[in-house]
Amino acid sequence: MNINTYVKCGDANIKISNEKANINPTDTSHDEPAMNTTSNAHINLEDNAQSCDDTVCENAGANSTDTQCVKDKSKEEDHENESMRLRHDMNHKIFVGNISYRVQREELAEFFSKFGKVVHSYVVKDHVKRWSRGIGFITFASQDGVKKSLGASDEELTLDGRLMRVKPSEESQRVNRHKVTKSVLQHIEDTTSQCQDNEQMQETSPDMAVQFPQDPTNITSLTDDALLTIFSYLDVRHKIKIERVCKRWRQLSIQSWHSAAIIDFSHTFNWRFGGVTDTLLQSLLARGCQNCKVLRLGNRSMCLTDWAVDIIGESCPKLEEVDLSGVEVTNISLKTLGRNCPKLKVIKLQRCHEVGEKGLWWLLKQCQYLHTLDLEGNKRLTGQCFHMAGPYLHILNLSGCSGLSESGILKICEKCKNLEDLKLNACCGLKDESLRALCIGLVHLRRLGLSGDYVELTGQGLYEIGEHLVKLEALNLSGNKAIDDRSLLNICNGCMNLKELDLSCCHSKLRDLNCLGLLYKLELVNLSYMPCVTDDCMRNISQNGRLKRIRLRACSGITNQGITAVLTGCNAIQELDLSGNLQLDNSIFDKLPYSSHKVTITAGGTSIEKETVPNGNITMTMQDLSVLHLRPDRDIALIMDDWDEDELMEHQGDFGDQDNEQYEDNIDDIYDDPLDAERWELS
Repeated sequence: MNINTYVKCGDANIKISNEKANINPTDTSHDEPAMNTTSNAHINLEDNAQSCDDTVCENAGANSTDTQCVKDKSKEEDHENESMRLRHDMNHKIFVGNISYRVQREELAEFFSKFGKVVHSYVVKDHVKRWSRGIGFITFASQDGVKKSLGASDEELTLDGRLMRVKPSEESQRVNRHKVTKSVLQHIEDTTSQCQDNEQMQETSPDMAVQFPQDPTNITSLTDDALLTIFSYLDVRHKIKIERVCKRWRQLSIQSWHSAAIIDFSHTFNWRFGGVTDTLLQSLLARGCQNCKVLRLGNRSMCLTDWAVDIIGESCPKLEEVDLSGVEVTNISLKTLGRNCPKLKVIKLQRCHEVGEKGLWWLLKQCQYLHTLDLEGNKRLTGQCFHMAGPYLHILNLSGCSGLSESGILKICEKCKNLEDLKLNACCGLKDESLRALCIGLVHLRRLGLSGDYVELTGQGLYEIGEHLVKLEALNLSGNKAIDDRSLLNICNGCMNLKELDLSCCHSKLRDLNCLGLLYKLELVNLSYMPCVTDDCMRNISQNGRLKRIRLRACSGITNQGITAVLTGCNAIQELDLSGNLQLDNSIFDKLPYSSHKVTITAGGTSIEKETVPNGNITMTMQDLSVLHLRPDRDIALIMDDWDEDELMEHQGDFGDQDNEQYEDNIDDIYDDPLDAERWELS
């Protein structure tokens, strides 16, 4: 018979096993072994109990030691947590300024310990050179230390010879923004994880799925269509950032690129990172821009090559408008772009100096729906490529194309009959015959730019503008030396629909501007740097009453009466630029009636004082926008004042009254001999 005995000893159960043979009660021969066995079991039980007591004692000692260690560790953690809490508590922290650069953090903490127990001290240092910046923070254990330090005297706040400034600590705006951003991101992460948990629970056990209430103010409760609509209003930079929020937002953000009709890289890349490159452009357009119709690269496209043009053509087959200004476009890449994007309507190629006649020939041939073509600054253009121009070309900018020939202008007159906006600024090859052909062939012109100096252009060529361009609404003749009184009078009589006229710096042959009063639809006029502008001229101009913007920079012939006539006669005036007219003062407001609409007056470089403006609807800008080298009277402005000989004698010093011993006449002689120079430096 097997007898198993279990003894409870502390946390352990001790098993005592005794094996006994079959015992017959009548058999006495087995009494002694049975007795011995029982005694052995009793002895083993006592031994096990003794060992159990020893084990319990040892465990109790170890447990007491561990308990003490845990208590000490918990106290240290509580102390650290309390210290960290006080560091971020603005009520226990003060700001210290004007700290000596020799004072260290420990010394600063010891100095302020006289006001209360200091928990933490911090001295702000430069992150590069690790120099002290003279400011720091002190954290007290109680608010009493803060109050005592703020009310301390100057003597108590003097350390290392410096009087320190003590102020209450305030949390910076940058930290506040960081907290707000962190809380928003944490909210998005929590709601996204909750949404994923709900979906997982519904997939695993649809019958037992828990239905959480939908919060209408939560962004995760919005549908995919709503999020796609929101993402469509984001710029490129923010579209890339939201891909890191969660998988759902990443998929929707990439999907929003497929439906994006306008992609604008303006103000996205800066000079610090080198702007947009070919590789970066390829990675962005590879997200799916098949439906893109407008692509703007902005002013950071100087790093793009002709490979970028091929990328645009392959990625955006439905492109209608693109700005490639400053890109290294070649004739081959331009041909490829025209083949891949036949629906192009607007293309800008400013400062694309590698583009020639051949590339433009292919572009005009393949893109028959072209509406706007900007080739400003192209020196290689002659104009023969316009033989392939389509009938839909309405806007053409050829400013700065000095290579434009007379035959090229004739091609424009022949093929571009529907042109409405033409800019030929600084095209020095323009002649009277060419301009006459333009006026006869392009009768639908509404805007014409002829600013700059033309060598072979005379007033007779400009005379033709008034004869044929009766639909003209905007004319720019800034700096054109060919305009004279006869041609201007004919323009005013023939172009009665003019709304914008620029005659700035046309003072070579113009003497009479009274004919401008015939333009009764005029809304914007620029007569800057024109000495022939008089008060009578301004009275005639102000009779139509439709003028909204007038620029009169550095017009020496105008007085206060002329400006008063403009302000009283032009009821629709909105902007008036009087920069550089020193003869004007506040008397222009004497007879000014109360204006119901707002007027902005630029009065920099005048005698007008901003504080004495009587009308509340007049906004004064004291900025001088006039340019000195454009002033016709700049030679007078540069004349220096005459100096009197007596005044010059007053500024002369008494250098000859000192003793000769104070002079060292041989100082300049030390450079004659290198040895003497070395002796002088070592002396």
